[in-house]
Amino acid sequence: MATGVLAVPCRTDSDMSETEAEAPKKSRDHWIMFGCLASFFIFPCLMVSPVSKMIQQWGAGGFLKKVDKDCKERLVLVHKGIELYAADNDEHYPPADRWIDSTWKYAAKKSPDDESESIFRCPDVSMTRTGDFGYGFNSLLSSKRKGEVADPDSTWLIFDSSNLKRNAAGDPKEMLPEPRRHVEGKNNNAITAGGTVKEVP
Repeated sequence: MATGVLAVPCRTDSDMSETEAEAPKKSRDHWIMFGCLASFFIFPCLMVSPVSKMIQQWGAGGFLKKVDKDCKERLVLVHKGIELYAADNDEHYPPADRWIDSTWKYAAKKSPDDESESIFRCPDVSMTRTGDFGYGFNSLLSSKRKGEVADPDSTWLIFDSSNLKRNAAGDPKEMLPEPRRHVEGKNNNAITAGGTVKEVP
């Protein structure tokens, strides 16, 4: 019985029809067109995000200053809430380990769980939507009577904190963010027990 090798004819480029030769090129062209269309529709969506709209409105430098201003305004509101809490608690400051939980109902309509609008979240931090807070409480004032603070206008109460957790507390000098948080590293913010907002260089 004779045996042999089955010969399979091979096709060369010259054997391919013009339509077959054009197929890879057309596929590549389709992907290029898809990428262009995707960019056309996606880019405008990105540019109408809240952060992008603010940057467009104020410019990069103006936007950073706006965030810094919002931070200071939030500190003022937090201070007012703590003052109201003290008025209801025999002029005592809240306990440091739950200062947000103790005072937020006095200070704001928005729960601390609101990641974008809660006044207990530094706006520079909350823009990341990570669930972080960014403010710390001076632990030396924990449950202390207001009248026992010798110099309220030079004693920090709430400040920008490197500890981003809820109810963060400790020594302000040890907890300030480094590099500084606001206006491209220009300053951190704090408010004193007396209610004065200060930039901490």
